[in-house]
Amino acid sequence: MDSFYNHHIPLNVKEKITEELVSVAKDQLGSALTFTLIEYLKENHERFTKSFAVDKVDTSQNNSFPSETPSVSRKQNKLPQLSKNQKRKHLNRLGQSGELPRGWNWISVIKHLQQTGSAS
Repeated sequence: MDSFYNHHIPLNVKEKITEELVSVAKDQLGSALTFTLIEYLKENHERFTKSFAVDKVDTSQNNSFPSETPSVSRKQNKLPQLSKNQKRKHLNRLGQSGELPRGWNWISVIKHLQQTGSAS
């Protein structure tokens, strides 16, 4: 329950869902449980959502999760200093768009077949 985006669900509801899923799993022991448990949750999700209101979120649970804002450093965006000659070679090889030209890694089929020889 904690590995997905479920921090808005109160702890008592999480425990209730877990208890019911464990009891269903004990009843269905020896069969394909994943599908059975998912179907049980689909059928009973309205009953679980009635027991809590989304507006009444416990703020102590929200503070326990770290903020997931990515920190961007300027050092990663900084390119190495290139000389004029290095820049010229880079431009000639990649083109103005910064991408390799179309077909740069194509293989000549005729040349390849001449090197391998014929099978007959």
